[in-house]
Amino acid sequence: MIKILLFFIISFSVFSHHHVENIAGSTEIGYRSSLRIFKFTDTINYMAEYSRSDIKRQNNYDTLELGGKYRLFRNLKIGLYYSRHFKNQGERWNNEDFIISELSPRYLLNFLPGERWVFEFRARYEHNLSVQQHNVKLRPGLTYFWFKDGNPFMNIFLQHEIYHALNYAGEGNLAHWTYLGSLFHYNDKFKWSPFISYVSERLRAEGEFNVDSFLLGLNLLFYL
Repeated sequence: MIKILLFFIISFSVFSHHHVENIAGSTEIGYRSSLRIFKFTDTINYMAEYSRSDIKRQNNYDTLELGGKYRLFRNLKIGLYYSRHFKNQGERWNNEDFIISELSPRYLLNFLPGERWVFEFRARYEHNLSVQQHNVKLRPGLTYFWFKDGNPFMNIFLQHEIYHALNYAGEGNLAHWTYLGSLFHYNDKFKWSPFISYVSERLRAEGEFNVDSFLLGLNLLFYL
């Protein structure tokens, strides 16, 4: 188990150094939390999520997301979501609405030590209905499933997400996010997931005012 933890820590260090130059000159620390509720059926996994972020020098926002995933093939799910962002821009709030489609193939990497590694690649296409902007988010990730006494105990995950603008902000990559975290299985109805994230964001099309941030986060997951 110690070797597995060291692998994730080293990998996180490597990913976190892949970012654009920080012209702003300092690294911020922010916070993010979310509440997720799941309902599984034979065909669709439904989800409702409410999240809140607090990141200095950026537009903080709350997010409400509703939707679900359908298993198209054994290793491939497709998803469709509606999302509303409640952006706090100083003295006013600016709400934006999104339609999101998603592909998420997953593969068991049983050739790795421990035989409990899963690779997932999540690809999201986001259409901002409020300002007619389009972007994609690509997130490869690796998860190790740790069992205790034959039951799921904890997942350890490493993910790296690229936020790519398609028709605004000069196009190109706007942000790189790297996540390192865990998911604790309390019981069949409740799980909780602390994580740390490193993000490098380009706030202007010309590449100026890049902001590097560390995020401390906690996700609470309930299953109906």
